[in-house]
Amino acid sequence: MQNTRHSFLGIMIICTVSIIFCLVSTFLLYQTKEKVSTAYKHPYTVSNTAREIHSRALDTKFFYRKLLSSETSDKKKLALIIHERFLKMNMDRDKIKKKYLGPEKDIERLFDATDAFHNALLEGLSYSPSHSKTEILSYIDANVEPAYIELEDSLKTVIAFSNGKMREFVGQSSFTVNMATAGSFFLILVVLTVAFFFYRLQKKAEQAIAYREKLFDILCNSIDDVFVIYHVRDKRIEYVSGNADRILGLGNNDISILYSRLSAANEKVLDDFSKQAPFDAPKGCDFSMKDTLTGEDRFMHLHLYPVKENAGTIRYVVSLSDRTHEVKTRQTLKDALASAQQANTAKRDFLSRMSHEIRTPMNAIIGMATIAAAHIQNHGRVADCLHKISFSSKHLMSLLNDVLDMSKIESGKLAVHHEEFDLPNLIDSIVSIMYPQTESQGQHFSVALSGIEEEKLVGDPLRINQILLNLLSNARKFTPEGGSIKLEVSQKRKNGGVLMRFTVSDTGIGLSEAFQKRLFKPFEQADSSISQKYGGTGLGLAITHNLVTLMNGTIGVRSKEHEGSCFTVELPLALPPNGHIQKKEQIARDMKVLVVDDDLDTCEYAALILRRMGIAAKWVLTAREALDQVVDAHERGNGYDVCLIDWKMPEMDGIEATRRIREVVGPETLIIIITAYDWTSIEQRAREAGANAFLSKPLFSSALYHTLSAVSQKKPASAAAELEPGTEGQAPSLRGRHVLLVEDNDLNREITEEILKMKGVSFTCAENGQIAVDIFTASAPGTFDAILMDIQMPVLDGYAATAAIRASHSPESQAIPIIAMTANAFHEDVVSALSAGMNSHISKPIDPECLYQVLIASLRDQAKPAGA
Repeated sequence: MQNTRHSFLGIMIICTVSIIFCLVSTFLLYQTKEKVSTAYKHPYTVSNTAREIHSRALDTKFFYRKLLSSETSDKKKLALIIHERFLKMNMDRDKIKKKYLGPEKDIERLFDATDAFHNALLEGLSYSPSHSKTEILSYIDANVEPAYIELEDSLKTVIAFSNGKMREFVGQSSFTVNMATAGSFFLILVVLTVAFFFYRLQKKAEQAIAYREKLFDILCNSIDDVFVIYHVRDKRIEYVSGNADRILGLGNNDISILYSRLSAANEKVLDDFSKQAPFDAPKGCDFSMKDTLTGEDRFMHLHLYPVKENAGTIRYVVSLSDRTHEVKTRQTLKDALASAQQANTAKRDFLSRMSHEIRTPMNAIIGMATIAAAHIQNHGRVADCLHKISFSSKHLMSLLNDVLDMSKIESGKLAVHHEEFDLPNLIDSIVSIMYPQTESQGQHFSVALSGIEEEKLVGDPLRINQILLNLLSNARKFTPEGGSIKLEVSQKRKNGGVLMRFTVSDTGIGLSEAFQKRLFKPFEQADSSISQKYGGTGLGLAITHNLVTLMNGTIGVRSKEHEGSCFTVELPLALPPNGHIQKKEQIARDMKVLVVDDDLDTCEYAALILRRMGIAAKWVLTAREALDQVVDAHERGNGYDVCLIDWKMPEMDGIEATRRIREVVGPETLIIIITAYDWTSIEQRAREAGANAFLSKPLFSSALYHTLSAVSQKKPASAAAELEPGTEGQAPSLRGRHVLLVEDNDLNREITEEILKMKGVSFTCAENGQIAVDIFTASAPGTFDAILMDIQMPVLDGYAATAAIRASHSPESQAIPIIAMTANAFHEDVVSALSAGMNSHISKPIDPECLYQVLIASLRDQAKPAGA
């Protein structure tokens, strides 16, 4: 009871002293605030404003003397300026009057001096027109200068008083602060004295509650855990912390419920732990239990603290900690470490493979060059070596392109582009690459179309081509001789655009389930034996996956080992703004067409396209069935108008079928040979057999429509002019053309010179951009048909040289085609070249055919007779 009274008395004293301290501190701080506020509102403002008036008056005096003595000065303008300045000075003067704390006569003197100075200036304006410069200056010295001096003196008086007032306020503030500091020290001393006295009184009370504080400290140190206090002698639970429901899901804080969530193994863990009692020191164990909400395992840690008195241990404080997050974090870190180690291993294997992959073509290039040099007189051997060098160089270039693409992807600098493209052209370019490769390896390659209604799309055709070639190249690589590879292309409408689905399937070696999980990670291959047997860097599918993701598409795989693989890519693409263009050609609605192909998908899809055009169509799977159909229809007087016949079919090919049909029906039925292969080798035989035209697989609606229109109207089709007999045009000739070749590297220049010579193109060389500009501007119009411009050159680079040529006075400065030649082959480099004023872009190493095509395209609008 006495301790309670002492505690109450001590608390009252401390509270009283604290209140006094707060009141005194508040009063002194308020006094200080008032002093500072007064100093700022009055002397400080007056002093600054007076200085501003002084500055304006001084500036006005100087420019007034200068302008008034000038013979060309505009007196009206000068009067307006003086009026504006004195408006501001009068406003400042009024501000000083409101804030000034000094004698009233100082303000009156300031007002009189300001008005006198203003009047002197205005009188000078009326005085100046009829007096000389000397007289004007004398007037200024006699009238304006004394008025200014009086104004300056009055301002100094005001400033001096204000500054003195500020110093007075500062002194008063310092005194107040000193008083506050002294009072604070005094009050703190009083508080410390009372606190010390109170501490002595509380010492005995603290010893009495030490036991409870110990329990409280244990609970505070484990605030995020569930606490249970167990009485040893009574064998009962005295306390369960209130967070048991939140952490363990114990609705009524019934700790016994835990046992129902334990597995047999975890029950044994807790039983074995309890058998170690009595506990003389803290101990713990780990166990797991089921979460009633999620059904997942929760990892718990039990820690027991014995609480002792003189008679021994009387209680246990038990903490239950949810370590699920920590356990999962450790497992995540462990998995991350394993993943990092796996990635390092994959990168190490990648570097090893890259070393092998790069050295293999390099060895071929160096070796074949050595062999060619040793057999320089053997033209056949040299040609073979050069062919192998070319093949190895292209393989090496593809490796470097993969590495560069992966580098751009990992740095986040790879972007996809949105431009209009033609789906048939895209598929045809892929087919033209894949068919020769698969045929040379004895593989069967086919393309099937489904639901293709829109052929003009908006997307990134270059990257889509890269995706499909990556997948098809993998299929070709891992499919044995005699196997088959199939590309399926389907389309459906979605969100105002189309969803393109590309499916690449093969009958190759397949993929294990384990490898499918890491299939799209960079540097990965199933195992080292794969790279040793089939080669490759492990980057192709990683690049493909990233490209598909950048296009907001998806890619998936279905595969079983030794049963082949099936990759599916879905890409959302937009439609061009001009929409679907109606076809202009007319086809007779009563036309009958027979489709002959051993591939069922091709027959059904071709028949579907024809029926959509309103054309009666029928299909058969063999040449013999086709003969029977044609003969029967011919004899009934209802013969077929057109036969679409596949070239390569079992038993009887398309050429033989054409010959036999012609023997029966003569020329009345038009025959179109359809094929996925290059028909140039059989074109002459097919025409001799009676074929009218040729059409490439896969069969797109537009190509089929234009071809039928062309052959039925006896004119070439606009989209397939090469299909009509006798319309095969020769490639435009470059012979006789003359170009300006700008290249600083001797070897690159020599290579380009030889490529141009092969097509009969003459040239003039320039070693840098400045020489090129000089040659062009000094040449007569018509000297050059085009300029091949390197980009990175000394003296003047390609961009600057192009700008100089375009800006020159030559009549051809704007019209002459300028073609960039550079090793910088990214899309950004193409854009930079076009932005600089160039017409086209060719990447190094230079592909001769690409160079010829670009030259032909650039010269198409400037055609002139050869040799002109």
